[in-house]
Amino acid sequence: MPISANKIRNIIALHWVSRLSYRELSKVFNVPSSTVAKYLSAFDRSAISLAETRLLTDQALRELLCPPRPLHHSRRREVHMQSFPVIPSMFE
Repeated sequence: MPISANKIRNIIALHWVSRLSYRELSKVFNVPSSTVAKYLSAFDRSAISLAETRLLTDQALRELLCPPRPLHHSRRREVHMQSFPVIPSMFE
């Protein structure tokens, strides 16, 4: 379950001010340390400042830090769909 945009902003801000470790931040915000790492790494790669995180809408912040993944259709899926043509019609 994704965390709120405000919590993301607060994680970034507290890390910026205090330099707490990912583990310490995860305890403060009650989220996994991997989630803290994910958002802080994305923030470090981004071109936005701490102040700009407060100006962005929740949706814009999420899209900037964790853009949606494009749908990936594998060749394997195509082969299975051709082998079993009844399957797509079951979902219509």
